[in-house]
Amino acid sequence: MIEARREILPMRDLELWKDGRRLGIVAKAPWRERARLTIGAETAEIVREPRFGDFLLLRNRRPTLRAIPQGAWRHEFRIDGRLNQYTLRQTTPFGIRFLFLRDSQPIGSISYSGLARAEIDLDEDLPDDLLMFVFGLTTFLQSRGYVIFLVIFVACLWLMHG
Repeated sequence: MIEARREILPMRDLELWKDGRRLGIVAKAPWRERARLTIGAETAEIVREPRFGDFLLLRNRRPTLRAIPQGAWRHEFRIDGRLNQYTLRQTTPFGIRFLFLRDSQPIGSISYSGLARAEIDLDEDLPDDLLMFVFGLTTFLQSRGYVIFLVIFVACLWLMHG
């Protein structure tokens, strides 16, 4: 089991831990789908290509992994790994739970419990950079989910009192 956690006040970066060892840090840019990753002693970046394009993991400014969104409303990515093809699929509204598949077979899940904690349950070991990239993508989908929830909540309040 891999755990992600952060301090809420002030809001900190998410740290991923496995067996008492820190795997890395995800530092998501506010209001943007971009993140800086610390993987061991190295740094990398998740960036999005222009015009709602693919997400890339950049190491030394060169793309090493690519996540291809599978439609604007599907909340799913196809990830071209080194040897396999992976899929990251959101399974609940508002970005709380995700399923991770390798060649269409489930190999794990990622579950958030609020803003400060997540658990990653995988059936197999993955390279740290792939794991950090996938987790970074879930932070983007979770942020989208919270924005959608907030918009719906405010609209309901406005309809009830306006």
